[in-house]
Amino acid sequence: MKKKLFFIGLFFVIFIFLYFWVFNKPKETTLNVVLLGINKEKIKSFANSYTEKTGIKINIEEAKYFNFISEIEEMKKRGKKIPDIFVAINDQIPALADKDVIIPIEKNEIFDNMAPSQDSVKYNGKYYGYPFQFETTYLFYNKNFIKTAPESFEELFTLSKQIEKNSKGSIKGFLFPIDEYYYHYIWLTYVGGSLNDMLDTTSSGKQNIINELKFVKNNFQYANYSTTTSLFKEGKAAAMINGNWAFPFLENLNFQYDYIILNDKANYFGGVKSFVISKSSDNIDEAKNFARFLTSYESQKSMENVADYIPCNDRALSESNNPALSRIKSNFTKINIMPNDKRLKDFWMKSNNMLIRVFKNKEDIDKVVNDIFK
Repeated sequence: MKKKLFFIGLFFVIFIFLYFWVFNKPKETTLNVVLLGINKEKIKSFANSYTEKTGIKINIEEAKYFNFISEIEEMKKRGKKIPDIFVAINDQIPALADKDVIIPIEKNEIFDNMAPSQDSVKYNGKYYGYPFQFETTYLFYNKNFIKTAPESFEELFTLSKQIEKNSKGSIKGFLFPIDEYYYHYIWLTYVGGSLNDMLDTTSSGKQNIINELKFVKNNFQYANYSTTTSLFKEGKAAAMINGNWAFPFLENLNFQYDYIILNDKANYFGGVKSFVISKSSDNIDEAKNFARFLTSYESQKSMENVADYIPCNDRALSESNNPALSRIKSNFTKINIMPNDKRLKDFWMKSNNMLIRVFKNKEDIDKVVNDIFK
């Protein structure tokens, strides 16, 4: 009898142990994160540090193509699982918010970010992301051909023509990616247009776009992004317009180059990449905590030597010794942040067709613009 009671007691103890330590064991939390044009290795190091502190595992993937947001929207539509955290550019936020893909957050969660980046994630009075990386364009120039920074675009155009003439055309003077209207914004403002012309393509807006396209046609040879970057990298272009995302491609060159935000009458486009939280995440609180960790002063400050990184954190930006950032701080008034306006997405789609017809098919500019923006 005693032996029987012993085994019954032992079985009960084992059952209790299994219940509390196996069946009732806390589930392991894993966050799935998808990056877009952000330094993967650096984020991995942050993730490893975060896992050590919290025990939460971070699975990091990288988007293979720029428009992966369309796939995210399609996954939502089909009821598929969306990554807990992913990177969105600020002009993508309206569609993601309208389609109920991402969650709003409290403003006090991003209070220490510079005002432009805070505004970049604001839509319909709510905030939808944790700003992490600021982006803009620069004028890059090869110091073999242009010794000191030009003081105006007019001066640069004169230099450019002289360089092409002296080299008998073997060196391109000044290039920019004509196939993407993002890069045209400089010239739209240079000829007297504004951001509003892209949002409200009525008579005045259309005319400014027409003027810009004619200006580009008269002053530039056709080049796409790949050609622009490659020719400059090979020392076959004296100057180009490109973004801070080009810095990693411009390492270990056999010539010296510099870059500026030319303080002329043109303005530059700027954008903000933010970490956004999927509404379908099973770990929303943990995802928000990790996003806050990534966008903290300490994390952004530690990224200052990453070639293409511009922090959104106000303190990290102001304390940085990175020379690229000094150009941002001294010329911030020349940068116009892309607005969170649904009309901008429509403009991007129409402008792709417009640029093909004007610069590839060589159709009449007035006819094309009036045809596309009816």
